[in-house]
Amino acid sequence: MDALLSVREIFPVELAQQPAFRDALHHALQLLQTRGARAAIAASQ
Repeated sequence: MDALLSVREIFPVELAQQPAFRDALHHALQLLQTRGARAAIAASQ
């Protein structure tokens, strides 16, 4: 939720309401979470 709040502060509302922008942002956040999970798994082995 904190990430969404900061995004609203950084980007104009008109841009944030665009479906393509939201999809791209969602994909980027998923990618970061996936990389973070892989790094955590690698570190624990």
